Amino acid sequence: MFKIETSHLYSFTPPEADPAKYDPSEDTFSCIADAFDASIMSQRILIDDVTLPADGCQAIAEAIIKGNGLAVSDGSFDPDISTTNGTSGFQLAATKDEKEDRLKGVNWVLSSPIDQSAYRSELTGIVGILATTAIIVQHYGIVTGGMTIALDGESALDEACGEWPLSIDQASYDLLQEIRNRVRELPIDVKWKWVEGHQKEKGIQNLDWWARRNDDVDAMAKSYLAQCTASNRPQIPVRLLYEKWAVYVHGVKQAKIDRKELYKTLFAPRTIDCYENHHDIPIPNGTAVDWEASRLAGN
Repeated sequence: MFKIETSHLYSFTPPEADPAKYDPSEDTFSCIADAFDASIMSQRILIDDVTLPADGCQAIAEAIIKGNGLAVSDGSFDPDISTTNGTSGFQLAATKDEKEDRLKGVNWVLSSPIDQSAYRSELTGIVGILATTAIIVQHYGIVTGGMTIALDGESALDEACGEWPLSIDQASYDLLQEIRNRVRELPIDVKWKWVEGHQKEKGIQNLDWWARRNDDVDAMAKSYLAQCTASNRPQIPVRLLYEKWAVYVHGVKQAKIDRKELYKTLFAPRTIDCYENHHDIPIPNGTAVDWEASRLAGN
């Protein structure tokens, strides 16, 4: 016999198609700028704004085909409790020529304020690179090649490039789904590189190309964070294109599935109401109960 344990309404709407197979960049576009515009318009693709090189990314495409594509990203995070926002900046290049016209992009970190972190901002930068690379790969019909992605966040890099199973309750589980699925879908090899961050601020002289680009994308992310914060941009978590599944609580998509917090959200109000109004010995303020001591006493 089945017993109804909660009055919360659950619903499931099957997707019209596999989300990994729906991508605006798969349409036919006369120029790559139109392909980028279509992806920027999609809420499920983490590309907010890009500046394309004058050649329409042709040099970057040729470098990827040769296995020499270059990309760098960095995140920015404001821990102020009144804002708690994050952004990322990224660049793609064909060579290490300082005069090269590189692709430049920025992203707004999507999540509830409680899930925002420097780590999540770093992951969002990786998503921006992968989403951008997917457009270039599709537009130029690339079927083989390679790219190196560099960032200064060691934890983000380790989790992004790992092949071990993800845990649903780990931080930014949603973005890690997106990253790993995108890497698997790309027809090119993705290599990873750690670069020490903030080298210029540390007074390090003779910065190499990776360090200079890291400084560039750090500045881009900080500038975009200030812009978004000043405009009071809202945070609306969405299920990303390569995020195979997601859990919503009260209509808000969760960045991870914390079973204890989920249980608390769904059942705590009903439990407290029972103690306050329907228990043999009513408790005026159920939130003041030491629930752990009560549990141990009951055992």
